[in-house]
Amino acid sequence: MRKPSFAKYLILMTSGAAFTVLTIVLGAVPMLLVRRAYGRVPFWAGHAIVAAGLFAAGLAPFAVAYALFAVLVGSYSEFEGHATTVFGAGLLAITVTAGVGAVALTGWLRYAKVDLIALLKTQMGEWVDRVTAVNPQTSVNVDALVQQTPSAALVMLVLSLAAALIWERRGYSWFRLPRPQKTSAALSAFRVPDVFVWLTMAAILGAFLQHGHPWAEALALNALNVLVVIYFLQGLAVVVSFFRAIRLGPIWQGFWYIMIAFQLFLLVALLGFADFWLEFRARLAKKTTEAKKSY
Repeated sequence: MRKPSFAKYLILMTSGAAFTVLTIVLGAVPMLLVRRAYGRVPFWAGHAIVAAGLFAAGLAPFAVAYALFAVLVGSYSEFEGHATTVFGAGLLAITVTAGVGAVALTGWLRYAKVDLIALLKTQMGEWVDRVTAVNPQTSVNVDALVQQTPSAALVMLVLSLAAALIWERRGYSWFRLPRPQKTSAALSAFRVPDVFVWLTMAAILGAFLQHGHPWAEALALNALNVLVVIYFLQGLAVVVSFFRAIRLGPIWQGFWYIMIAFQLFLLVALLGFADFWLEFRARLAKKTTEAKKSY
């Protein structure tokens, strides 16, 4: 398959930087297309240059996010051929990215001699002050926000990778790229391993049971935040399968996806959690098969 032009390469690289600055999580979408269409070396070289450019332009936080997303997408692409499931490859990629980020952060803190907790409290405090100024009735605990910063970073990685995989196939049409023979596995089959159900139950107990260990409560709450997002993705896969089964039109699908994103997030996460016992997609497939046989 012939590789796309260099002009499209530049468009994709520019789009990745722009999406990172404007939306954060969508920055990974063009990155995956670059990796698929141009290969390993142009992917790593180009993103290293762009990350350095963002840093030189005074956009250090976005440069860091951009670099981490590049590590995330690049490592996922490497693991994808060896892992048996999307979840397995994603878990390995997020673990590697989190490790790289942690090492880089530790090195920077030692070099700059910065107190991370104090820095986070200052930044969070300024954000809370702005929110309170807009809505005085808002009550936000800065210490609680600081404690949940690790899970917020992991959730960002999960959502970024999910966005890249979800929009990958449409991205080929948007950027007029030839679709490679190998694309990501069907995301409608996404399933969280069964053991995570018990980890979720343990996280719920650890976060909300009064056991007098604040560090354990903080750890459990961070784990629960990440698990809710993961089960939301499984619930979303169930919803997609349902829409396909009833052949729901694109307009109505768009309406419900907006509702899910802004109003029904926790409900869809609960749906994904319940899928462990109820196996919604298997039931849908069975009913669809029976309906076809009845004609």
